[in-house]
Amino acid sequence: MASNLKILLLLPLLSQACGEAIEVTQLPQFRYYLESPFTGQTENTLIIEGEGSQSLSFKLSGDGFTAEAPLNTELAVRPRTKLQVAAVGDYNIDITFAKADGTPLFRDQLKWSYSLESPDTPIVGFSETASNDVNAVLLVAESRDPGTNEIWIEGDIAPDETPEGKWRPIPSTSKVPLRLSESEGLKTVRVRLRNEFKNPTVEKTLQILKKSTVPTNCYAAVIGSGRASRYLPIYLSGENQGPLYYRVFGDLEGVSSFQKFEGALRTEIILSKGSGNKKFTIQIRDEAENYCARQEFSVDFNPSYQAEGIAIKDQALWSEADEITVLPRVDHFPSDQVEMYIHGDIEADSGTFVWLPYSETAKVKLAPINGHRWVRVQFRINGEETSFRYAGIYFKPFLLLQGSAGAYNLGVSDIQGLEKITITGCSQIYTDVAYQVSFPCSPTGSLAQIRYDLKDGSSIVRSVAIPP
Repeated sequence: MASNLKILLLLPLLSQACGEAIEVTQLPQFRYYLESPFTGQTENTLIIEGEGSQSLSFKLSGDGFTAEAPLNTELAVRPRTKLQVAAVGDYNIDITFAKADGTPLFRDQLKWSYSLESPDTPIVGFSETASNDVNAVLLVAESRDPGTNEIWIEGDIAPDETPEGKWRPIPSTSKVPLRLSESEGLKTVRVRLRNEFKNPTVEKTLQILKKSTVPTNCYAAVIGSGRASRYLPIYLSGENQGPLYYRVFGDLEGVSSFQKFEGALRTEIILSKGSGNKKFTIQIRDEAENYCARQEFSVDFNPSYQAEGIAIKDQALWSEADEITVLPRVDHFPSDQVEMYIHGDIEADSGTFVWLPYSETAKVKLAPINGHRWVRVQFRINGEETSFRYAGIYFKPFLLLQGSAGAYNLGVSDIQGLEKITITGCSQIYTDVAYQVSFPCSPTGSLAQIRYDLKDGSSIVRSVAIPP
């Protein structure tokens, strides 16, 4: 198209043909053009402007269109001339300029396309479902119809964005920056596209949540401090108007990405291969990327790890007193309903041989029989029973004198955690020996004594009198 064509470029050729030239300074900024080279209506306007253009004449010619100025007729230049066509299609408009005395100057051709075709339904949407500030981005499909290069936006947008709506160009990136209205809540905008013929698409309604408030009571937990399996249960919760999202990353298998959940969730993550300490982080946010939790965890992955058990307080291997403290332990989430059933070589009371709420400590009374005593426990988590676990303690270690003079034997205790035994007061030598049920003893005095050396580094000394 020859819009913005300057006479400076054409007059030298015309002056050779006509034998006369018009000084460029006589027609500064002279230009001519169609108001729109593409229209969705039957009318268009030829515009001629610039100082000195009034001293020229022009003539229009071509097929398929009419003008308010007669075609093929030389007329004085007018600033605006209405043109009209009857049918959709492409039109060539020939225009000829001449000097006031009729001397031809130059001829050019303008093109006009008229179409009633509208673009397809727009594929457009926000780059995110929610935003924690007023800034948002509309994405327009790059596969839209050729020539579709404007977008109309109206609705819950900032005052300077014209909430009542306006046409704006679609950037070459197909991303339209937009500022939402300040208030919190769900924002609604209505959009249309239009092509170069100014024919619009159907209207499409879009919504985005503006939310700057952070979710509350966000919480993350793992089932325990260790795991025998690579599959580790985790628990997540939080309070929010709308869904929450979590991501777990660290010593794990697989790619980390945010996953949606509502209110509370129990799920599993998979630890990376190989035994040892696994470190990972759990993040929780809402859909507007308001983060409410970031917690770091450390879990030992060991195939021999047990998720439930019971231990004697202070890891005691023996006791002189019949009342001891035991430490039940079971991996569970805080929201679980956990019960325990303590039994074994102990006396029944209100805290044993019945299902009770889980407690990390309990006092039991050993049954009054010297020797190994076993305290057993079973747990019930949300109504599902676990396997049995137990812990042993030796009750009242002893040294017994058996037999008669000349054929004495010393009966000893087989203490849990026994390392070695040393017996004195006998002619036989028993220094740092292993356990056996009894030891022959020929007394060398009035007292026999035994020292039990235990694996925890402690020792127990017991003695027995030899009859005279």
